[in-house]
Amino acid sequence: MRKSSVLAGVVGVAAAATGASAQQSIFTFGFTELDGAYNQGLMQFTADGVDTGVLRTTGDVTRLQTPGANTALYDPGFAVGLVNVTLTVSGILGTTANGAGSITITDADGDTITGTVNGQFIANGPAVFFNGLLSGVNLNDNGPQDGLFNGPSGGSFPLSFAPNPPPYSGAIVQLYVGSPGNFFTSSFSGVSTQVSGAVVPAPASLALLGLGLGAARRRRR
Repeated sequence: MRKSSVLAGVVGVAAAATGASAQQSIFTFGFTELDGAYNQGLMQFTADGVDTGVLRTTGDVTRLQTPGANTALYDPGFAVGLVNVTLTVSGILGTTANGAGSITITDADGDTITGTVNGQFIANGPAVFFNGLLSGVNLNDNGPQDGLFNGPSGGSFPLSFAPNPPPYSGAIVQLYVGSPGNFFTSSFSGVSTQVSGAVVPAPASLALLGLGLGAARRRRR
């Protein structure tokens, strides 16, 4: 059986920042090989699930809270149109810029995880990191009312995190590697992008994730 996880530090930061054991992460998510693109006219950065041959998005959403702890899987090519991060870029100054927008993760039958994203882009040579906060996170049973978030490649878990009602909050880290010198100075697309996050059961004051989590490396076995 395949098992994958977001970098353990993402979970640790989200849990520790709450200052209470009741605020431990309830679920995490992580995806690689998203199509990172920037529209200079709109000043908008997007990262989308694709299967272009060059980029084949893969990842998972993992429920940590019991009962029902399990992983919804997205094998390469099974995340097309099912993962989207959209961020409006503003305040570009040297090697930093602000980003604000949303994230949507969709399961096999149309259920979604949605949330608001706010944070900062930081350039380090060709690597650009986005560290931010999640708020207003909801799990929406849009498809057949089965109460489950179903992985397109298998695995499912209950949408309800009772007795903790939504909306939830959390932390998000994103990385893309572009062309040196192009820090939102011109449009681009097709840039391999990673995104990982951890969600906690109630609003909390989370510190921005540091560059130590920048690569958000994922292990898979």
